[in-house]
Amino acid sequence: MEWSNTDTPHMYLLFTGGAIESMRAWQVTLSIPNSYRVETIEDHTGKQVPEHTPLSLGCFELAQCPHASENLETRIMDFSVFRIEASPRKHFIMTVYSDSTIRVWLFDEETNSFVLAIEKDHHNKCILQVSHVRQDEGIVMFTAATDGKIAIWDITSALDTFLIKYAAVDVKPVQPHSPSSGKNRRKVRRDYVQGLGDPIGEVLAHMSGVNSLHTQNLGEEGILVVSGGDDNALAVALVKADWDSEHRVIRLKSANIIAKDKDAHSSAIQGKTLYTLMW
Repeated sequence: MEWSNTDTPHMYLLFTGGAIESMRAWQVTLSIPNSYRVETIEDHTGKQVPEHTPLSLGCFELAQCPHASENLETRIMDFSVFRIEASPRKHFIMTVYSDSTIRVWLFDEETNSFVLAIEKDHHNKCILQVSHVRQDEGIVMFTAATDGKIAIWDITSALDTFLIKYAAVDVKPVQPHSPSSGKNRRKVRRDYVQGLGDPIGEVLAHMSGVNSLHTQNLGEEGILVVSGGDDNALAVALVKADWDSEHRVIRLKSANIIAKDKDAHSSAIQGKTLYTLMW
């Protein structure tokens, strides 16, 4: 489950996904009823404070993503969502699948449709995790699989090419809004899909599956990559890269494990949260 902002106040997009390649886009709105008057109540100290404000919550399904795999058992394992400033009504969803495929989808608010933007087979294993960071005007994607490796990708050029081709078409493809399952499931259109070359870097972080992945851009210090694995280990990697504005590519300088606890837990690590402490 991933959230994405919109330009409409108090309106958000929610993306959900899981088994049988099921991914859906939802519109979620929050509002305060017009007839509501904010009243004050007395707190435990005797002060008058505003009482809790009731919210009106609306949730509406906008679209279902078409299927891209021939295998009915293919699962969406993880996804990560971002917008680009030049096209704020276009949301990109980086998804990884159990059939070792990486797919980046565009969700277009104007047509309420999913469009396949990038497709790439990698790892030759079930891909478990995906994350991303912004590097100036570029996008760095991280994928991790059951082989314990974290792959580092520059998807900027592929996104640029896709957006040029997509913008050149006056009539955009619209997916019908109807149930998609079993023999009646909708197949994906590949009118604009771009491929990816090899990853710009790779780090062997675990001896087996990478169950959790967190990335954070630290600015000049680099990109922090924290992962937890099936091998009970917690690993921290530091990735250093520069943005080449002339060629619009990301130049990888280094990617190394800087800390690792092989026995962080007595069983497989399934999740993590990273906090920034302010002193």
